[in-house]
Amino acid sequence: MSRIESDVSRAVLTVNLTKIQSNYLTIREAVSPAQVMAVLKANAYGLGLRAVAQCLVEVGVDRIGVASLDEAMQLASLPCPIQIIGAVLLEEVALCVENDIVIPISDRFILNRVIEMGIAYGKRPTVHVLLDTGMGRLGTVLEQASEFLSDVANCEGIYLEGVYSHFPSAYDDIEFSLKQIERFQRVLDMSKVMPPLRHIANSDGINNISTSIKKPFNLVRSGINLYGYFDTIGNRCLPLQPVVRLEAKLIAVRTLASGSTVGYGRTYRLACDQRIGTVAIGYADGLPMQLSESGVVEVRGVKCPIVGKVSMDYTTILLDTVPDARPGDMVLCLGPTLPPEVWAEKKGTIIYEIICALGQRVQRRYEA
Repeated sequence: MSRIESDVSRAVLTVNLTKIQSNYLTIREAVSPAQVMAVLKANAYGLGLRAVAQCLVEVGVDRIGVASLDEAMQLASLPCPIQIIGAVLLEEVALCVENDIVIPISDRFILNRVIEMGIAYGKRPTVHVLLDTGMGRLGTVLEQASEFLSDVANCEGIYLEGVYSHFPSAYDDIEFSLKQIERFQRVLDMSKVMPPLRHIANSDGINNISTSIKKPFNLVRSGINLYGYFDTIGNRCLPLQPVVRLEAKLIAVRTLASGSTVGYGRTYRLACDQRIGTVAIGYADGLPMQLSESGVVEVRGVKCPIVGKVSMDYTTILLDTVPDARPGDMVLCLGPTLPPEVWAEKKGTIIYEIICALGQRVQRRYEA
């Protein structure tokens, strides 16, 4: 790491790896005897794929789920199963087989390719069949699911390790989620196939659908909960710890005269002389523009309102209540007292997007 990266970062996202480990163990205890797949897709929700994966390996993670072959390849050397939980392309199957990555299957095109590549590499690939019980995005449709599952189970060249599905609204539509579980069970009954692993619960399922962590299910997938966060609606049953702190440097402190305006569009006009601070973070770093004129940050433990519009690289704040603020001070943007739920609410989105959207020029640092 260069001196510039380590000493002069304008914005820093600090990730507490010990808290991620603690959250994983809390989830595993809550769903026991089911196993827990740590979902680290999208670069571990933007927090750093390799660092988060390694810290979970240290506490004996059962398996890791990712969204793409690229992510799986980065983790292929780790001593735990690495599983793609979305879909694979035909041209990606060879690398999956060669590197012992667990492959999702939902159609005969992928099934035939997996069999072909298994023969080519002299391996017996491990697969999970994805059922579409109501997500409407990926998976074998219900009308074909029982027959397809039976056919996969009878393929000698592959190992059918699991069958799974996904909740679209476990945080609020309990009735529909329970119907999905019924559909899942019906496929198992009709096919007379019971793979070693069965899973449907995501983080929302763990917190809201108790039957999704009981038989026939024996594996859950935890993503956002690993990082101590929940959907903005729905139950929060697990005692989890938020793991991130986002800070940026105060780059300028000035007193502007009454009548001056601040920012693009001149949306904030000073009614009197005021101290204005400029923080080195903007919407290119993930700070939502919706915080313009309505959000707050913390300087030296004091909440300070954002004034003017958030711009690409900078955000301006009112410092009248922090007379000792100086350039170089670290400004807290997200943390225990400024949870990402607030940003999500103002932006009209979900916490997932807030965490994943933190820009790549924000340096990631890790603490125990």
